[in-house]
Amino acid sequence: MRSRKTSGRNALPQHRRPRSQSLPPPAEATHLRDRLLADIAGQEEPRELGQLLADLELPRSERGPLKRLLNELVDQGQLQLHKKRYLPASGDNGLLQATVSFSPRGYAFALMDGITRPGQDPFITPQGLAGAQHNDQVLVRLEPSRSGRSEARVVRILQRGTTSLCGIFTSGGRSGWVLPDDERLPFSVLIRKGNSLNAPNGSAVQVEIITYPATPGGQAEGKVLRVLGDPNLPAVQFLLSILRFSLQEHYPQAVLAEVDRLVPLVAPEPGRKDLRQLPHVTIDGESARDFDDAIAVIAEDDGFTLHVSIADVSHYVRPGSQLDQEAYLRGTSVYLPDRVLPMLPERLSNDLCSLVPHQDRPTLTCTIRFDRSGGRRAIELCRSMIHSRHRLTYNQVHGLLSGQSTPPPELEDIMPMLQAAGHLADLLNHRRLGRGSIGFTLPEPEIQLNAEGIITDIRRRERNPAHQLIEEFMLAANEAVAETLDRRGLPFLFRIHERPDPLKVAAFSESAAALGLRLPPPTPSPEPVWFAKVLHAAASGPTAYVVNNLMLRTMQQARYAPENKGHFGLAATWYTHFTSPIRRYPDLMVHRALTAMFAAEAADTAQGHLPLSEAGTFLSRRERISVEVERDVQARCAALFMQERIGEEFAAVISGISSFALFVELTDYFVSGALLVQDLPRDNYQHDPTSHKLYGLQRGTSWHLGDLVRVRLVKVDQQSRRLNFCLADE
Repeated sequence: MRSRKTSGRNALPQHRRPRSQSLPPPAEATHLRDRLLADIAGQEEPRELGQLLADLELPRSERGPLKRLLNELVDQGQLQLHKKRYLPASGDNGLLQATVSFSPRGYAFALMDGITRPGQDPFITPQGLAGAQHNDQVLVRLEPSRSGRSEARVVRILQRGTTSLCGIFTSGGRSGWVLPDDERLPFSVLIRKGNSLNAPNGSAVQVEIITYPATPGGQAEGKVLRVLGDPNLPAVQFLLSILRFSLQEHYPQAVLAEVDRLVPLVAPEPGRKDLRQLPHVTIDGESARDFDDAIAVIAEDDGFTLHVSIADVSHYVRPGSQLDQEAYLRGTSVYLPDRVLPMLPERLSNDLCSLVPHQDRPTLTCTIRFDRSGGRRAIELCRSMIHSRHRLTYNQVHGLLSGQSTPPPELEDIMPMLQAAGHLADLLNHRRLGRGSIGFTLPEPEIQLNAEGIITDIRRRERNPAHQLIEEFMLAANEAVAETLDRRGLPFLFRIHERPDPLKVAAFSESAAALGLRLPPPTPSPEPVWFAKVLHAAASGPTAYVVNNLMLRTMQQARYAPENKGHFGLAATWYTHFTSPIRRYPDLMVHRALTAMFAAEAADTAQGHLPLSEAGTFLSRRERISVEVERDVQARCAALFMQERIGEEFAAVISGISSFALFVELTDYFVSGALLVQDLPRDNYQHDPTSHKLYGLQRGTSWHLGDLVRVRLVKVDQQSRRLNFCLADE
């Protein structure tokens, strides 16, 4: 007997309705909507209803509810319907593209444009990651904040950011595992025996990920691509850093073939000014091989003429070429203790473009005329050909100008020029500091290796007045070029440094007061001169390094942008990077803008129609990666160098204080570490963040920023590159 038909939408009681006809709970509905929007947004072609069911792995019984949801999204303008196929609407559907970034402590954040903004990036809870890992490209939806900070939830993983990783291989019989070298990858990787490449136990390896962990802290599976060697060797640690940051060790053959076809320019062509008669010299470090810049200073009755001539890389690297595309992707040269990963192949960086002595080289020259007090009177820019007379070093020039060394006969002809250069540099430095330019004096590490590649020392790199001489001339040229291009209305990338956050300034002011510095209170938005006064007040005391470090953290990061927002740190209205096109791509772009100006062409044509805003963001990111690599390598070297010094005592200065540790910088070595509160003498310790001190309630012992302490090294963790100390008298 045929069953009787029911009539009406409510013929079945509510509790007996088929599941496919009921609406999902609100949270599930939201997640389904986001998955649907993300799926359609990630497809190259419009999707039919049946395809979407398959994409979302929904049963056919959900066809009706899914169609109703699709129609709702079409009605809301979040999707378009064309011939029964669904495609993204042109408007905003509430989903944003982001990069997932993990901190070393395991917290995840969404970087909305690939650049981190500490304290502002939306937080992603472990439940909101949806299997995403560090550096993955994802679609996210911003969620209502529950903690005062914006939150995001991953809706779809668009592209994995980590397809291979490095780590230490541990053999486990029939299989093994690799613990990633990067703390931001919080999982282990299972390596089955057939995928191990017979890697020795404890060796450093590079691994391809086959399957990703579903949850944070889960386990991935992979196979060994490359056995790197003994992780206790510095060269292996450098290689680990190179691979961690996906730096390129070699050039594509197409690029090298293009470089081989380049023809050297050995004589001035039409439009290039012959400046070979000027006494140009280069001044660099002892180990430098790529010479971007040469200077010549002429003393005159009414002042000085400064010539800053920069290698004309744009003559050889043409927009859109294979060489140009590779240079852009690299963005900058990266300097490691035992090698350089150059932006340009060696034939260019060390030969055709390098301003080596006694060779004619094409350049762009910025000629600036100054009065007797160092005031700028005129600027002239041109394409040029120069002939460097000498390759000098900073130490050599310092010795000559200070009278500590006698000039050899071959340098006597340039001594008047060097003396004029020293005088002009002093004038420029005095004027720059007088306008409020902040004179940071943060030291840089110098990692020394012996012939076997073993680390023998990690020292603070020495600076002398010759470094300042070149710095002043490069700053003057960069400002002059930026002002000239901007006044001509030509598009180019400025080097901008925006005002610091007032809240950070207030916190820094409190820190300076806690260090005993007497300063006028800052205005809500102080000028650079206020910060310069702080550094001056601290310059002669033991806390100078701490003050410089705290101030640097207060500042925003400088970046490249097509809009001029000035350079706060230099107190400069106009600033760009013009002086290092061999190792920085933004400088090459500025050279192309100048070349377009000389030829009265459109600057965007000279750049190959590369969008400046996009280039500024990308090249700023490449620069920050380079800085991260250098810090990573320094930490690796410190861990290797100090491994043999466990139990030794060192003098140190307290550079930071938190509720769980005192952070110290050693005074004899450029090495930092921590004294955990649990390793301090037994007491009930309290942290006062306002006065930046840690004190014990029972004994009354206290520690402040800038205090000198004697510490003993107790532990080195090579995996995390952390050094733990204790007080030497404990």
